Amino acid sequence: MEFGGPASASEGYLAFHTHDYAVSSGERMRIDKSGNVGIGTTAPITPLQVFTNTDAWAASFGDAGTTGSILRVAGTAGGNGGYGLIGVYKGAGSGNLSLQRDGGNVGIGSTSPGQLLTV
Repeated sequence: MEFGGPASASEGYLAFHTHDYAVSSGERMRIDKSGNVGIGTTAPITPLQVFTNTDAWAASFGDAGTTGSILRVAGTAGGNGGYGLIGVYKGAGSGNLSLQRDGGNVGIGSTSPGQLLTV
């Protein structure tokens, strides 16, 4: 943990780091002086900001099992080839609802909608 005090340029923050043996530590989460929480960013601009620069889901909400419903929000790379900015899933299957990052297409039962609405 790291505390940003009065001598710090960004005073009033709390940062959490991880460390692996023989690997330098890295900041993983920060709570700034405004109460904003950042995961993957040191400068959160909203109450909760999750950032990833990989082609992966930035956040998942829901049941961890294989039969529950899950809401996923894509990372900055856009998930499935630019599709899936937001996806709603039932179990381990493909997306029941997918909002496309590029173009704004919506897919119901499709993770790669080719038109404004693909059902």
